[in-house]
Amino acid sequence: MSPLALTSFTATSAIGRGLDATLTSLHAQRSGLAPCSFETVRLDTCIGEVPGIDQVQLPAELAEFDCRNNRLAWLAMNEDGSALFDWSAIWAGMSAILEERVIKG
Repeated sequence: MSPLALTSFTATSAIGRGLDATLTSLHAQRSGLAPCSFETVRLDTCIGEVPGIDQVQLPAELAEFDCRNNRLAWLAMNEDGSALFDWSAIWAGMSAILEERVIKG
C-alpha cells in the first residue's frame, strides 16, 4: 500500500466544529456529552450532538439527499475556512451514478 500524504484535515464532533474548537475542548477535558434532549423521546442517557447541526442546510442541488447524517457530513467537510473537496466534481459523479442506477435501472 502506498503512503498517503494528508495536506489538510478537519474534525467535527460533539466537542467542537473545526480544529480550534476540537483542540480547545480536548485541552479543557470537555467530553461533549449532555443529557438527551430529543423532542420526540425521553431517555435517561447522555448524547453527543454536534453544535448547530439542526441549522445546517445542504446546497439546493443536494436537497434531495437532505437528512441529518448528510447535513453532518456537509458541515464537517466545510469546516476550518475552506471546503476540502471539489463539490462540482463530486456532484457530477453523484449525478452520473444516480442516472446509471436509478434512471437506467
